[in-house]
Amino acid sequence: MKKNHAVYLSALLMVWISLLVFPLLDSLSAAECQLIRIFGEKGAAGNQISIEPGEVTIPRDTCVVWINWVQWSKARIIFREDAQACRSAIQSPSGFTEKDSFYTTSFMPRGGTSSLTFVGKGKFRYKVEVPDLSRGSLDLPPGQIVAEGTLVVD
Repeated sequence: MKKNHAVYLSALLMVWISLLVFPLLDSLSAAECQLIRIFGEKGAAGNQISIEPGEVTIPRDTCVVWINWVQWSKARIIFREDAQACRSAIQSPSGFTEKDSFYTTSFMPRGGTSSLTFVGKGKFRYKVEVPDLSRGSLDLPPGQIVAEGTLVVD
């Protein structure tokens, strides 16, 4: 009988510890990564894209993941104005490539992701571009639909 009682108390103690520890672990991991979603909308006024959140403040050592949810097109992220500052403030790029005057991803398909970990402070402006095939014609190349976002790293 005492053996069953000890097993019962041990199991109850394990459940109690799990209930205390797991919420703490979840809040710690949630602070380490920021998800930015790219959405697209087709409408009578033309195709549009949006970034959610459009402006975000994050602490240093935070991973930022962009995910393309545009159903009808691929999307890419470009850091032009702040490319040099961005290069020196990040590590662990996934899907990004350094060019002469900018930092960019290739065009990501729907559901595709790219990420950067920001280790330095600063304000970084970027653009998301989606090819607008509806504006192209036989004589003109397709245009770009652009949304702008800002990352502030404290």
